[in-house]
Amino acid sequence: MRLHDRYLFRELLTPLAYCLGGFQVFWISYFFFTELDTMQEKKLQLLDCVEYALAMLPGFFVMVLPITLLLALLYALTHHAKHHELTALRAAGISLWRLCMPYFVVGAAAGGFYFLLNEVAVPKAADWSEEILGRHVQDDKSARAKTHFTKILQAALDEGPQRRRSPTA
Repeated sequence: MRLHDRYLFRELLTPLAYCLGGFQVFWISYFFFTELDTMQEKKLQLLDCVEYALAMLPGFFVMVLPITLLLALLYALTHHAKHHELTALRAAGISLWRLCMPYFVVGAAAGGFYFLLNEVAVPKAADWSEEILGRHVQDDKSARAKTHFTKILQAALDEGPQRRRSPTA
Protein backbone atom coordinates (compact mmCIF):
# COMPACT_ATOMS: atom_id res chain seq x y z
CA MET A 1 0.00 0.00 0.00
CA ARG A 2 1.40 3.31 -1.04
CA LEU A 3 1.78 6.32 1.20
CA HIS A 4 -0.91 8.33 -0.56
CA ASP A 5 -3.36 5.40 -0.19
CA ARG A 6 -2.82 5.32 3.56
CA TYR A 7 -3.24 9.08 3.69
CA LEU A 8 -6.51 8.97 1.72
CA PHE A 9 -7.82 6.11 3.90
CA ARG A 10 -7.00 8.03 7.06
CA GLU A 11 -8.55 11.22 5.73
CA LEU A 12 -11.77 9.32 4.92
CA LEU A 13 -12.01 7.08 7.98
CA THR A 14 -11.53 9.90 10.48
CA PRO A 15 -14.64 11.87 9.40
CA LEU A 16 -16.51 8.57 9.03
CA ALA A 17 -15.82 7.75 12.68
CA TYR A 18 -16.86 11.26 13.76
CA CYS A 19 -20.08 11.07 11.74
CA LEU A 20 -20.96 7.64 13.14
CA GLY A 21 -20.23 8.82 16.67
CA GLY A 22 -22.24 12.01 16.25
CA PHE A 23 -25.22 10.22 14.75
CA GLN A 24 -25.04 7.63 17.52
CA VAL A 25 -25.19 10.30 20.23
CA PHE A 26 -28.24 11.86 18.57
CA TRP A 27 -29.85 8.47 18.04
CA ILE A 28 -29.37 7.36 21.66
CA SER A 29 -30.95 10.53 23.01
CA TYR A 30 -33.83 10.31 20.50
CA PHE A 31 -34.27 6.59 21.21
CA PHE A 32 -34.57 7.02 24.96
CA PHE A 33 -37.01 9.92 24.63
CA THR A 34 -39.27 8.06 22.19
CA GLU A 35 -39.08 4.62 23.80
CA LEU A 36 -39.35 5.79 27.40
CA ASP A 37 -43.09 5.08 27.55
CA THR A 38 -42.59 1.56 26.19
CA MET A 39 -39.80 0.85 28.64
CA GLN A 40 -41.86 2.10 31.57
CA GLU A 41 -44.92 0.17 30.42
CA LYS A 42 -42.88 -3.04 30.22
CA LYS A 43 -41.28 -2.24 33.61
CA LEU A 44 -37.70 -2.53 32.35
CA GLN A 45 -34.86 -1.87 34.76
CA LEU A 46 -31.81 0.25 33.95
CA LEU A 47 -29.68 -2.62 32.66
CA ASP A 48 -32.61 -3.89 30.61
CA CYS A 49 -32.99 -0.44 29.04
CA VAL A 50 -29.30 -0.36 28.13
CA GLU A 51 -29.55 -3.90 26.74
CA TYR A 52 -32.64 -2.89 24.75
CA ALA A 53 -30.75 0.07 23.27
CA LEU A 54 -27.87 -2.26 22.33
CA ALA A 55 -30.34 -4.65 20.72
CA MET A 56 -31.71 -1.82 18.58
CA LEU A 57 -28.22 -0.65 17.53
CA PRO A 58 -27.83 -2.83 14.39
CA GLY A 59 -31.04 -1.38 12.98
CA PHE A 60 -29.62 2.08 13.61
CA PHE A 61 -26.42 1.26 11.74
CA VAL A 62 -28.39 -0.07 8.78
CA MET A 63 -30.23 3.23 8.60
CA VAL A 64 -27.26 5.54 9.17
CA LEU A 65 -24.27 3.86 7.48
CA PRO A 66 -25.00 5.08 3.93
CA ILE A 67 -25.61 8.63 5.15
CA THR A 68 -22.44 8.77 7.22
CA LEU A 69 -20.37 7.27 4.41
CA LEU A 70 -21.66 9.92 2.02
CA LEU A 71 -21.02 12.76 4.48
CA ALA A 72 -17.52 11.50 5.28
CA LEU A 73 -16.66 11.18 1.59
CA LEU A 74 -17.96 14.67 0.86
CA TYR A 75 -16.00 16.10 3.77
CA ALA A 76 -12.78 14.32 2.76
CA LEU A 77 -13.01 15.32 -0.90
CA THR A 78 -13.88 18.91 0.00
CA HIS A 79 -10.90 19.05 2.34
CA HIS A 80 -8.58 17.66 -0.37
CA ALA A 81 -9.92 20.10 -2.96
CA LYS A 82 -9.63 23.05 -0.58
CA HIS A 83 -5.92 22.38 -0.02
CA HIS A 84 -5.28 21.42 -3.67
CA GLU A 85 -4.12 17.95 -2.64
CA LEU A 86 -5.94 16.21 -5.49
CA THR A 87 -4.29 18.55 -7.98
CA ALA A 88 -0.87 17.84 -6.46
CA LEU A 89 -1.42 14.08 -6.61
CA ARG A 90 -2.60 14.32 -10.23
CA ALA A 91 0.47 16.43 -11.06
CA ALA A 92 2.65 13.73 -9.50
CA GLY A 93 1.38 11.32 -12.14
CA ILE A 94 -1.23 9.41 -10.18
CA SER A 95 -4.25 8.56 -12.28
CA LEU A 96 -7.76 9.46 -11.28
CA TRP A 97 -8.68 5.77 -10.97
CA ARG A 98 -5.75 5.23 -8.63
CA LEU A 99 -6.84 8.22 -6.53
CA CYS A 100 -10.35 6.81 -6.25
CA MET A 101 -9.21 3.31 -5.29
CA PRO A 102 -9.20 3.90 -1.48
CA TYR A 103 -12.71 5.30 -1.72
CA PHE A 104 -13.88 2.30 -3.76
CA VAL A 105 -12.32 -0.09 -1.23
CA VAL A 106 -14.02 1.65 1.71
CA GLY A 107 -17.31 1.66 -0.22
CA ALA A 108 -17.05 -2.06 -1.02
CA ALA A 109 -16.12 -2.90 2.58
CA ALA A 110 -19.01 -0.78 3.88
CA GLY A 111 -21.36 -2.47 1.40
CA GLY A 112 -20.27 -5.94 2.57
CA PHE A 113 -20.63 -4.89 6.20
CA TYR A 114 -24.05 -3.43 5.43
CA PHE A 115 -25.18 -6.66 3.77
CA LEU A 116 -23.98 -8.85 6.66
CA LEU A 117 -25.49 -6.49 9.20
CA ASN A 118 -28.83 -6.42 7.41
CA GLU A 119 -29.02 -10.18 6.78
CA VAL A 120 -27.52 -11.58 9.98
CA ALA A 121 -27.45 -9.10 12.85
CA VAL A 122 -30.69 -7.17 12.40
CA PRO A 123 -33.06 -10.19 12.55
CA LYS A 124 -31.28 -11.57 15.62
CA ALA A 125 -31.33 -8.13 17.24
CA ALA A 126 -35.06 -7.78 16.55
CA ASP A 127 -35.72 -11.11 18.27
CA TRP A 128 -33.45 -10.08 21.14
CA SER A 129 -35.29 -6.77 21.60
CA GLU A 130 -38.67 -8.56 21.65
CA GLU A 131 -37.32 -10.97 24.26
CA ILE A 132 -36.11 -8.05 26.38
CA LEU A 133 -39.50 -6.34 26.21
CA GLY A 134 -41.29 -9.54 27.17
CA ARG A 135 -39.19 -10.36 30.23
CA HIS A 136 -41.06 -8.67 33.04
CA VAL A 137 -44.64 -8.09 31.96
CA GLN A 138 -46.83 -10.23 29.76
CA ASP A 139 -49.32 -8.65 27.44
CA ASP A 140 -52.69 -8.43 29.23
CA LYS A 141 -54.61 -9.62 26.16
CA SER A 142 -52.38 -12.64 25.61
CA ALA A 143 -52.52 -13.50 29.33
CA ARG A 144 -56.32 -13.26 29.30
CA ALA A 145 -56.54 -15.24 26.06
CA LYS A 146 -54.29 -17.94 27.46
CA THR A 147 -56.34 -18.06 30.65
CA HIS A 148 -59.63 -18.21 28.74
CA PHE A 149 -58.27 -20.86 26.38
CA THR A 150 -56.91 -22.83 29.32
CA LYS A 151 -60.32 -22.76 31.04
CA ILE A 152 -62.08 -24.00 27.90
CA LEU A 153 -59.50 -26.73 27.39
CA GLN A 154 -59.70 -27.79 31.04
CA ALA A 155 -63.52 -27.95 30.88
CA ALA A 156 -63.35 -30.06 27.74
CA LEU A 157 -60.85 -32.41 29.35
CA ASP A 158 -62.96 -32.71 32.52
CA GLU A 159 -66.06 -33.65 30.53
CA GLY A 160 -64.16 -36.25 28.63
CA PRO A 161 -65.79 -38.07 25.73
CA GLN A 162 -69.27 -37.74 27.28
CA ARG A 163 -71.85 -35.78 25.38
CA ARG A 164 -73.12 -32.59 26.83
CA ARG A 165 -76.71 -32.65 27.99
CA SER A 166 -78.95 -30.04 26.53
CA PRO A 167 -80.74 -27.77 29.01
CA THR A 168 -84.15 -28.96 27.74
CA ALA A 169 -83.53 -32.59 28.54
